[in-house]
Amino acid sequence: MALQNSSELIAQEDKRIVADKLEAEGYIFPMASHHVSEQKVWDFFMSIYDNNEYASAGACGNMQHESGLYSDNAENSWNNLTGHSDEWLTENINDGDITLSQFLQRSWWVNDYGFGYGLSQWTDTTRRTLLWNRTIGQGLDIDDEDAQLGYIEWEWTDPSSHYNQYLQGMINCTSVEEATRYYCSNYEVGAWNSERLRYANYFYDTYASGTAQNTIHVSYSGNGTAYVSKVHPEDGESFTLYAHPASGETLIDIRAWDANGYSIAMEQTEEWSYTYNAGWGTHISISVEFSGTPPVPPTPSSRDKHHMPIWMYPIFRA
Repeated sequence: MALQNSSELIAQEDKRIVADKLEAEGYIFPMASHHVSEQKVWDFFMSIYDNNEYASAGACGNMQHESGLYSDNAENSWNNLTGHSDEWLTENINDGDITLSQFLQRSWWVNDYGFGYGLSQWTDTTRRTLLWNRTIGQGLDIDDEDAQLGYIEWEWTDPSSHYNQYLQGMINCTSVEEATRYYCSNYEVGAWNSERLRYANYFYDTYASGTAQNTIHVSYSGNGTAYVSKVHPEDGESFTLYAHPASGETLIDIRAWDANGYSIAMEQTEEWSYTYNAGWGTHISISVEFSGTPPVPPTPSSRDKHHMPIWMYPIFRA
């Protein structure tokens, strides 16, 4: 393969952003290219989790965070260490130039801990050996998306798999947040990151078929975390906003408005928790300010002037 490899280390940021920077500087540094469609991944998890949309959203959000839904995605730390791209690694494995023992190492000259690879960023040697056996061992490419999804299904559903014990827990999840955290803790066994939940809420908003007309959108600035207990609450149903400042930060302001640009009443139930009522057919936007500037609410039209705008800030002021 005539691939020119950059010696510049890849920063811990989105691989596509890095690729754009390198290409702008004249490098040829191809990244992960085998993307699996969102709809396919959503339908796949729905079939595993007994059509529980919360569980499917939680799983999709975690997978999006881990691999971007690229089946040939290698962990950034491996790219940093070797200077090679995801495509370089994948093509050499598929061509037979990289052996299983090499794949199980982080590099070929340092016998240290492994790196994540694939849709679920399988890391430990046992799981990556099983991934190899179910792809290369069957005469398939290691980045074959159907083979990787089949391996995930086996991990969740086969009684001999360690992860089968968590299947019912996912099926029983009753919120996007619960499912996202459960998947992260028990299947990914990874560090919690609020982006997992943001991605999960995106999948729920986009693919869930709930009948509720209400949609809750949450945005926040700073390093804290803000999310709601239900993205699509039923008419008249209450939901909870959780707003947790990061260490060293202070919660400065919370604003909530409906589609007409007017405030939504809330009640603080406990520290960092606030209860709202969804109303009827309402689209609610919530802005939480830990630092920086929150989004500007929409300007109401003239036909809505009979409403009384009451902004409920500051909730907390540093």
